Amino acid sequence: MNRIKKNIKQYSKKLDQPTMMALDNNCIQYGNTYNYFTSRYSGINSSAITVSQTSTRKNCRDVLVKDKSFQKQMAKVPARFWKSALDDAGATIRSMWSNLLNKARKRVSENEHLNDDQKQYCFWCLFSQWQISQVLTYKEPELPESLSECKFDRRQLDNFLRRTIRKCKGAIPVNRRKRSFLIDAQQYSYRDTEEGTFIEISTMDFRKRISIPVKDKNHLKGSLRVVVDFDNSSVVINSLIMAKKKKRKPGRRKAIGLDKGMKKTVATSTGNVYGMDVNSFAKEKSDWEVERNANRNRQRSVWLKLLESGNDQLADIILANNIGDKHYTKQANRKLEPIKSNMNHALDEFFETENPREIIVEDLTWSKWNSSKNPGVNRRLSSWMKGYLDERLIYKAEQHNCKVTYVNPAYTSQLCPKCHHLGIRQSESFTCPNCGHQADADLNAAKNILDRKKDPEITVYISAKDVKKIILRRIEEEQQKQDTSKKPKKAKKAKEN
Repeated sequence: MNRIKKNIKQYSKKLDQPTMMALDNNCIQYGNTYNYFTSRYSGINSSAITVSQTSTRKNCRDVLVKDKSFQKQMAKVPARFWKSALDDAGATIRSMWSNLLNKARKRVSENEHLNDDQKQYCFWCLFSQWQISQVLTYKEPELPESLSECKFDRRQLDNFLRRTIRKCKGAIPVNRRKRSFLIDAQQYSYRDTEEGTFIEISTMDFRKRISIPVKDKNHLKGSLRVVVDFDNSSVVINSLIMAKKKKRKPGRRKAIGLDKGMKKTVATSTGNVYGMDVNSFAKEKSDWEVERNANRNRQRSVWLKLLESGNDQLADIILANNIGDKHYTKQANRKLEPIKSNMNHALDEFFETENPREIIVEDLTWSKWNSSKNPGVNRRLSSWMKGYLDERLIYKAEQHNCKVTYVNPAYTSQLCPKCHHLGIRQSESFTCPNCGHQADADLNAAKNILDRKKDPEITVYISAKDVKKIILRRIEEEQQKQDTSKKPKKAKKAKEN
């Protein structure tokens, strides 16, 4: 495909109180309907009917349309709203199952009591939501030819998978904030006047629409997500479009290994580094949070004492000006913008300079960035930066027609790319005690990540313990080869003498 999904935003002007009340009612009713669907269809017994949007519409929507008790329950919600809420809930449920399968795969890979044949069957069952749904509902899907020669107790493994899924399954997704809703093309229309452009949006009141003035003259198409900003009395309208990908440049490199981090946003196997200022911005935000939270805690203590003494007037002033969340959240979000900008600039510079056809990155789905390596940056900010960087890297790779391949991250920063022995990483430097190789730790990791793609034995789902066993076994085998090659030479010298 030569197109990529892109989110377009349209901002409204400041809205009056009646319009905000109508939007608030839309958000509440839509959120309640969304929560009803996630509660009803997030269970294990419903796993087979939510595998795709088509399946959800066929097995859920078409059934609900004929259900009289459901129609009575949704009497105050127009049909188009609850159908949009159903599609929205279905997408959330599929995302929930995708994350759930990743957790289950991790447990299978780390289980030392399963042999290779048993793990192969478990991974086959956990390949998709539909396949695991057959196991969960006590059905036996037909096995592929690759599993025909494997020896395992299917009943025992099915029970193991059911227990694993139930342990990994978290809470039901719930929309608590209730500040947005989804509308289709039939629920809105644009109107151009001398005063500007307006979008007419359907409300929960049948055949009634509200008029919202927007800041630009664009007419968006397709389904829209309306996000209500109650603090500023405005809305942000989001539209998903298919934008053209960037043209491929000549002379593209085949594959490049990438090591992602906080001090260096991207370090490559070609020896280049992009984005050196991210950690300073992150430390600045973290220091601001520490100082601000300490002050807020002091003010909160004073506020509680004033409440106990009965001085409600002064307590309300402190609550509004010192320990409120609105102003604090705005400032915190503002501190994130330099970090976002620096990360995006680093990725743009990387794709422009390196021009890769494929990038090899660590699969950090199951691992965490160690905050101890980044002093002054708290764990929550570190986790957010990791997620944001992964998200932007995937998007920009797709934008530049670049393939993303994930490899196992275990010991990529502690392995020597020359002699393949385990080395020592100290802060930003790497040293190999076997061959004496020295290099920047992140650049060294990037080279190992590139080499890891060519390693058929170390797959993504192998645990770190198994990776270490493989590395140590290879070192031992290499040592034995060297010892055997030296023995004949000694024997020849003895004969000559």
